[in-house]
Amino acid sequence: MWTGPLAFVPIAASLAAAIGTGWIKSIGRRLRAADAQRATALAGIATLVAGLFVAWAIVPRVPRGDEPHYLVIALSLLKDGDLRIENNHRDPDYIDAFGELKPDFIQLGRKGVIYSIHAPGLAVLVLPAFALFGYRGAAMMVLFVGAVAGSIIWRIGWRTTRDVNAAWFAWAAIALSVTFLIQSATVFPDVPGALCVGAGLLLYLCIADPTGVSEETLTTGQMVAGSAALAALPWLHTRFAIPAAIIGFLIVSRLATDQSRSMSDRRTLLLEFLALPVLSAIAWLTFFQVIYGTPNPAAPYGDTSGPDGTHARYIPGGLAALLFDQQFGLLAYAPVLAAGVAGVWMGGKSVRRVTTASVAIITPYLLAVTAYWMWWAGRPAPPARFATAVLPAVAPCLAITWARGSDGARRAMLALLGVTLAITALVVSVGRGALAWNDRDAHARLLDWLSPSVSFARGWPSFFWSLDPPRVSSEWPFFLHAGLSVVILVSGWLVLQRFMPRRRADPALWNTAIALWLLVGLMAVTQAGWLLNGVSGFAAHALP
Repeated sequence: MWTGPLAFVPIAASLAAAIGTGWIKSIGRRLRAADAQRATALAGIATLVAGLFVAWAIVPRVPRGDEPHYLVIALSLLKDGDLRIENNHRDPDYIDAFGELKPDFIQLGRKGVIYSIHAPGLAVLVLPAFALFGYRGAAMMVLFVGAVAGSIIWRIGWRTTRDVNAAWFAWAAIALSVTFLIQSATVFPDVPGALCVGAGLLLYLCIADPTGVSEETLTTGQMVAGSAALAALPWLHTRFAIPAAIIGFLIVSRLATDQSRSMSDRRTLLLEFLALPVLSAIAWLTFFQVIYGTPNPAAPYGDTSGPDGTHARYIPGGLAALLFDQQFGLLAYAPVLAAGVAGVWMGGKSVRRVTTASVAIITPYLLAVTAYWMWWAGRPAPPARFATAVLPAVAPCLAITWARGSDGARRAMLALLGVTLAITALVVSVGRGALAWNDRDAHARLLDWLSPSVSFARGWPSFFWSLDPPRVSSEWPFFLHAGLSVVILVSGWLVLQRFMPRRRADPALWNTAIALWLLVGLMAVTQAGWLLNGVSGFAAHALP
């Protein structure tokens, strides 16, 4: 297996084990990254720098997907002052920039007018930059939004634990993942959605105060900013109404039951918070009534009862694939995020309240996304694109795992972070983003590139190997493959912990053991996949 580009993985693991982690602390001291206020700004700047590199790398690959369809809404607002997009698809400027594209709609509006299936919020957000600089201006606007989201992600980790190192770990795990960075460099609503989710969650943390050391007083500005972010979410995409409602409910519940504040203060804070979301919700439902003749937010999607629509039976396979599929799985491209699972059960009552809130935000949203057939896997699409908006809700769990983890566990998390960053670098840089977008062909481009001599992709879980839509039973081989892979890696970690010295072990010993765990685990998972798929593993193919 260790041939081609994959041959460098054991070498890199050996170097990482030998060098250790001391250099990370040295860089942090030089940047004065231990100061919370300075670190918040540094996180935003670092996110922007990483996003700019990604934007430069993928220039030959964009615009693609639904990007032109979001921007035709902006063009319609700019030139016509309305949302009727049919004539704008014939606009010479639009055709010159994006080619001849059919309007993206399913359900006609009133009087047979064509409106885009996509929400108008993103178009409004990027409108000034798009008017001045076209597509590149719109993309830059999303980049700046992503930078602010990066700052908020760091702040969420810090407010949860008051641990600067934990906050930096949570930020790096999320903001430097392929999923976040690709979305931050393209014109899609998911990173703006992440900003709004993060702002709402940060407001909840300020109210809940999980560490019990806050000396801050909630201001009207904080309440209005958080409520405005939640009010904007449904306008970015209909599916974002779910986390908006959940975070809003969590904040209202916490304020209503907070015995540390007087009834008068609670009433004032509730009014300050609820004003914008209530007005936005009324306007949002009225928008659909005016456009489609019904206040139903699902109206643009027409009849969703068909085989390509929304059904609960699609959720198990879609949810598992959104996490583990080799082409579109979040954990397949950012394995460090799995560390957040441990954080859900760590800590006392106040911290557990925050992790419970994270689970409450993430779970219903992912269930809704995966209930829609193949919504999570576009043609083509980057990994886990629809998980991006709720990634800030993973930050508290990641920060808690780091803050309360043992020395060995932290070294393992750093190793997984290193793997995640290496994946990000490869996906973005090889062929100027050639590995970032996949189709539903059961072959992750990254895995094919890594192994020219063996069928590495056949050894890793794919939702599409045996899929026979809409026969749900055809998904079982994927469940078995993904489950076995998790068992192998987790069992390896448990064995490692069992045989390592119980007292504080030599850091070099830990580094070596963790490197071996990752390398042996990689081989074991691949071999198990070959056995399950009934292939020998040898399948020479040319590099793309």
